[in-house]
Amino acid sequence: MWKVGVFTSVAMVALVCGYDPALAQRKKIDDKDKATPATAQEYSQIANAPEMQGKIAYFSPDGSSLVLRLEWQHYDISQMKQNAQKGGNRNDNDARDWAKIRQNQQRAMNEKNPQRRMQLLAKVNQAIQREIAEEIRENMGKGGKPNFKIVTERKDFELPLAEKVIYRKLVLPVQFDETGNLKAFTKEEKEALRGTDKSLPGYKASPEEFTSGAIVTLKLVPPSKTKNADNAGSASKPSVRMVIMTQAPPGGIESAAPSKKPGKK
Repeated sequence: MWKVGVFTSVAMVALVCGYDPALAQRKKIDDKDKATPATAQEYSQIANAPEMQGKIAYFSPDGSSLVLRLEWQHYDISQMKQNAQKGGNRNDNDARDWAKIRQNQQRAMNEKNPQRRMQLLAKVNQAIQREIAEEIRENMGKGGKPNFKIVTERKDFELPLAEKVIYRKLVLPVQFDETGNLKAFTKEEKEALRGTDKSLPGYKASPEEFTSGAIVTLKLVPPSKTKNADNAGSASKPSVRMVIMTQAPPGGIESAAPSKKPGKK
């Protein structure tokens, strides 16, 4: 299963609709969080994936596709390894431990499949965290600090939206009563928000609620073999049949105004 970085999560409500002009108004993720576009090989690796998890980067201006961002983190341990090799605050056993971690990290970074790469890096990070804890215990008492930094890498996948893509959410917006206090949804309200199709996950949602930064699960449809044959040499991309919000975007869920041409509910 595809996930955001080494650590992330998922959601949504029943609304079947086509393109809505409001999609084009949603902003992209800040430029400081730049990502590398997925390669043709990486698209081929997800061609038959039933779903992917990640973060909404942005929707295309014409509303025909969305960009899903995968993120993972790893430690830059080069300086810590050098200190261990020099003797520094580490003994020979520590130096060997860091050498092994470095080998495993390099093996993970060389893995071409992004999903497998994140799984390998998760194991490497656990080993690094144990070494860092020891580094902190040794250095902090001497007024020093551990020599490492966390590096975040990002990969963007642009995926076409199915003609009747379904939007759902597993999280509800925050609501307040007349006095400004938080107001909980009643059982009846939640049931109504699910919509008429109880087989769908979560609650009904509109495209406008899926702003940049929302964590989602995408349900995918494999690319058409006929279409691929007509476009030889182009990357084969699965299409998105359902978008499920599992975690609200940083600014919370926006209350969407009714569309002029609402889709089926």
